[in-house]
Amino acid sequence: MIEEGLRRGQEGGGASVPPGDLGGINPNFNVPYPTILSETRGVDFGPYLIRLLRTVRANWYRVIPESVRWGEQGMVVIVFSIQKGGSVPDGQPIVVRSSGRSHLDRPALGAIRASEPFPPLPEEFTGEQIVLQFTFLYNLPLDQAGP
Repeated sequence: MIEEGLRRGQEGGGASVPPGDLGGINPNFNVPYPTILSETRGVDFGPYLIRLLRTVRANWYRVIPESVRWGEQGMVVIVFSIQKGGSVPDGQPIVVRSSGRSHLDRPALGAIRASEPFPPLPEEFTGEQIVLQFTFLYNLPLDQAGP
């Protein structure tokens, strides 16, 4: 799944985003896995994304509401930037698709925030930041993501 997100980024499938600005970014609600929405400049972000995913997932699992354990469903899509040194700009992460239930949105946001600061971006990456999309599915199959 991560490889698919990387492939899309390397093909130029993501938008070019000025530092600190998500204006013009086009989230992809059809993917249920972490996706790079900005240019990767040919850098292999696979190991970096795997590390991020492990950290974010562990933090998310710690705060998932009890109602989810009993079957509540929902999907939250979050977009955020990681700057060269690993920091996330002020005002981010941003919920770009809410579950419609704040008690499901908050743990997803909290998982990202609790994971900060992230590791610095790979040295060979010449950009200033990457823009990521994380989709959090609560009791939904992976193919549930969609418009």
